[in-house]
Amino acid sequence: MTMCSHLGQRHQSLRHRGSLSNTAKPRQRVFGIDVLAYIVSILSLLVTVDQVRIIWVEHNSSGVSFLSWGFYAISAFVWFIYGLIHKDKVIVTTNFLWFVFSLLVVIGVVVYS
Repeated sequence: MTMCSHLGQRHQSLRHRGSLSNTAKPRQRVFGIDVLAYIVSILSLLVTVDQVRIIWVEHNSSGVSFLSWGFYAISAFVWFIYGLIHKDKVIVTTNFLWFVFSLLVVIGVVVYS
């Protein structure tokens, strides 16, 4: 028996005994994690701005991986499209910015390597 099936059976057992409820998480907790996610998204974008500055202002791309940042750009673009399809403004906005910043890093690595 795999660990996942064991945990799934445990979950079902608790649900049948009434130990687990079908209600959603308390609204306050969900709001708190939403706020935390927004803060982390903004901070991570700000940290990335420094990488862009180092490459484009100081003309220094040493130690920056073209492959990694290229994948980040592709990943952000896929999430951007996902957000458009699902009409999620937060996903669209953050991933558009991630795509732009990642692309700036990728182009900078090509120009200054």
